[in-house]
Amino acid sequence: MPPVQPVFMTTKSGTKVYLTDNTVPMIEQKRALSTFIQIYNKSFTVEEQKKIGNIIYNYDKHSDKHLESDAYSATNIVTSRSVIQKLNPHKNKMGLITFSKNSYNDEFSIIHEMIHVKKLIEGVPYKKQITKTNERLQDFETVGRISKNGLKQHIKNPTGYYYTYDKKILKRQSPPNKLKSIASAILQDRKLLTGSLNTNITGKVASTRAKTLFGKSFFGEK
Repeated sequence: MPPVQPVFMTTKSGTKVYLTDNTVPMIEQKRALSTFIQIYNKSFTVEEQKKIGNIIYNYDKHSDKHLESDAYSATNIVTSRSVIQKLNPHKNKMGLITFSKNSYNDEFSIIHEMIHVKKLIEGVPYKKQITKTNERLQDFETVGRISKNGLKQHIKNPTGYYYTYDKKILKRQSPPNKLKSIASAILQDRKLLTGSLNTNITGKVASTRAKTLFGKSFFGEK
């Protein structure tokens, strides 16, 4: 019997996103992967996808068992030479992303994790990426990359550092007013980055603007 070829889908750049072999029904995994591909194609350029190369996608609907207890999604890096030679030739690393039944269709979470993967491939150590300042910068960049519909979804159910940022003004507010303030902050940062709620940015434009304008963002304001 010939070896079983791993299941994958192809991005707009021609790179491959492989499914892991787990106990979740294949039809469910493929549905999640298809959603990921659609979002990934809208939020990252062909050049970025080629730089990242092939990646491994793990859909784990039992996030409480396999992800950290408070995790919504997760990024890891594959360094096994045998795996990389087989699935991501011409690279020395390979991204592995995990999404749960609660995050597989969350555009904000997908973009955030793929920025992590891009930085890992570029050589930025994961420990350096997950400082509070860098995570906030990454959420800020995500607000610029996300689609109009994804933005609407996110302000209704904010996650990440916009939601947990410990600003005195937010601490004094009741939960409904806090959510309104967070939504307002996200929308203001979107306009700051793109000039429009309807337009998203990708590629070097997104990463450069995020770094340049971070001090004027919700996170940078004093």
